[in-house]
Order: sequence, then C-alpha cells, then structure tokens
Amino acid sequence: MGGSVVVVLAARHARPVSRLVLIDATMRLAGQEALRRRAVHLTRDTAPAMREHLLDLSILRAYLLPEAGGPLPGTDALIAAEVAAVPVPHGGHNVIPDTPEGFAGATAAALSDRDQQ
Repeated sequence: MGGSVVVVLAARHARPVSRLVLIDATMRLAGQEALRRRAVHLTRDTAPAMREHLLDLSILRAYLLPEAGGPLPGTDALIAAEVAAVPVPHGGHNVIPDTPEGFAGATAAALSDRDQQ
C-alpha cells in the first residue's frame, strides 16, 4: 500500500519526489483471503491504474523484486518506460528482512547505475 501512496504522490506533486524505489512485497504471514481483499481494494476505482502512473513518471524509478519470485509480469512495459526492474539476490517473500544486505545493495545499484546514464 505504501508503494501506491508514493506513486500517487509523485504523479500529483512531482517537485518533492526526485527518485522512486518500489519493492515487491508479498505478505507471507497474511492469509489468502486477506491478500485477495487487499489486491481488490487497491485496484478498485483507481483511474488511471497505479502502473500507468508509474510508467508515466519522468523521475528515476526502480522496482525491486525477490530473485526467488521469478519474472515479474509486465517487466517489458517497465523497461520500455525506463523503470529498472531489479531482482534482489537471495530475496524471498519479505525482501528486506530476508536479505537486508541484498536489499541495500540492489537499491544502491539501481540508483547509481541509472545516475551514470
């Protein structure tokens, strides 16, 4: 949910946001019904969709995802919009507690690599 809030903030008030790092967060401790309700709620009455906001932003953007999770659906669209899709080594469903060093390294790499372009 935090990612949705910051994407909307960046879309509506671009000035205070110069970089954006989102992280894929699958809640391993939540039940399936809770996850379904959350997903439905996040997409209901959202126009344009969060992904469209993300793709349209003109700031530096990176999307971190757990390496163990496999490919992210829609990665081609992210890359075409110059959003870095960065797998976090050894990351599981909760990337930060699973691998804090991997998360920090992937975040730093995503931002520093893009700064050099």
